[in-house]
Amino acid sequence: MPIANRRALSSPDNKMINVTASIPAASALERGHVDRNEEMTNNSDDNFDPDEIFEDIIETQTRETISDSDLDRLLGPLPRRNNHEHRSALEQEDFDDSRERRLHGSKGPGNMIVVCPRCVHPGFGIMGPHWFGPICCLGILTLATIYHAPRAYANVGPISAMICIIFYIAATIALTIVSCSDPGIVKRDACCLPTDISAARGWRYCDLCSLYQPPGAVHCQDCNVCIEGYDHHCPWMGTCIGKKNFTSFMVFNLTWLFYLFYVFGWVVCFGPIVGG
Repeated sequence: MPIANRRALSSPDNKMINVTASIPAASALERGHVDRNEEMTNNSDDNFDPDEIFEDIIETQTRETISDSDLDRLLGPLPRRNNHEHRSALEQEDFDDSRERRLHGSKGPGNMIVVCPRCVHPGFGIMGPHWFGPICCLGILTLATIYHAPRAYANVGPISAMICIIFYIAATIALTIVSCSDPGIVKRDACCLPTDISAARGWRYCDLCSLYQPPGAVHCQDCNVCIEGYDHHCPWMGTCIGKKNFTSFMVFNLTWLFYLFYVFGWVVCFGPIVGG
């Protein structure tokens, strides 16, 4: 190769010549890429389904354009809900009507039984589902009094027999109050969730009764109602022991316990010895 040609190749202009020479190669690569895209497009045209494309377009437009106002025009405005209600207005009205009908019939709220409809609202005249429990307790007290009162009168004296009758009457009254009074049923209209955050702590929502439970309230599966101040469900009392009948429940327990100790301690054991 001549010296002039070597200088020309080694000159700075040679870089431009090499870059220019590489352009046809890049164009060839681009043409190959375009050809592959055309092949993919042709293959996709074979599986082209205009119905699916149309459905996708309609779904996308509906998702993007639908709003609450459109739903209100189509379905009507939704009923407003209070903070402590999770039922619509119509559902709430039907539920209250059925609840009121049950309240003034033989069946009360949940599984409770209305004994005296006129006394339900003051908190008396309603029993739990296990009504046979207090009847058994009353029968035991009655049989014990029938058996021991005459013996107390004969072996100890009339005062001892009178004390037995007083214990029997007190226990019967306490039993009636416990079993036939409202144990603390949480009512929807009288139980509103506090707006203050600190005061609302401990409140829970009951899905079965559709109301908010105050702190300490529990839904009883046997009575099927929420009981405020729930302690336990007592089948002997036939109902739940809650906030409103807990005191009378304790009075009943103390009464029949003292009655038991008095009968076996005094009437049976020490009374006849002292009186004799």
